[in-house]
Amino acid sequence: MCRCIFLSPVILILTCGSLLAQQDKPAQPGNDFSKRQQEMVAGQMLASQMMQMAWNSDMHKELELVPDQIEQLKEISQEYQKLMIENAAQLQENAEKIRELSSTGDHTGAQAVAEKLQTSMVEWTRDLSAKSEEILLPHQMERLKQLVKQQTMKHSNPFRDEFGIAYGLAKELGLTKDEAEKLKKTIEEVRRQYYADLEKLKAKANKKILEAIPGDKRQKLEELTGKFYDSEKSTRRALENLTKENSKKKTESKSDNGSK
Repeated sequence: MCRCIFLSPVILILTCGSLLAQQDKPAQPGNDFSKRQQEMVAGQMLASQMMQMAWNSDMHKELELVPDQIEQLKEISQEYQKLMIENAAQLQENAEKIRELSSTGDHTGAQAVAEKLQTSMVEWTRDLSAKSEEILLPHQMERLKQLVKQQTMKHSNPFRDEFGIAYGLAKELGLTKDEAEKLKKTIEEVRRQYYADLEKLKAKANKKILEAIPGDKRQKLEELTGKFYDSEKSTRRALENLTKENSKKKTESKSDNGSK
């Protein structure tokens, strides 16, 4: 329940970004809107990590938290959770408004609504970050920022998973164009093999589970649920296609601007 409250805004953020990226004149990387979007995603990842710090014993060990810090983190996490609940309807309404304006071609209006949404959420997460700095020691805060960086890049790199974190940080790492391209091809190869193996393992596991159910009851299960649908696989492919489409549009936009 709580985790969903933190992740829902992230989904709205990424939805806003995806919708606006499909405009005829997409926002250029590095502009104020893009920076706000990145800061908002990072802020929501901070909220998610702080929520885990309130109950996840592994996180307590990772950050070397003491009981008093854990209690304080619980308090500010609950405050933020309450804020998200109070504003959930408004967040959803704004996301729907952005989608509606974009679908009718009013990209200026859609971006205005998105910027207003982003500004509000950035303010909330900045406050959360400031409160966390009052509780955590410098080395704990530094490790938290690293974890937030990982999660932020996991959701915002072109591959939309942990395999693309390094590629998403190519500029910060100072990779040359050739080095970045080599890294990209390696990631593509690794992902392809990983998910192919994962799908085989999942199919094998599901088959074994079904075999543990008596025949007549297995038939009833199939009647109730139908053939297994791999939603994770579907979502992954949809995001990959969306990334390709957006990349193609940006390339075409640059080509059009260069010919003018």
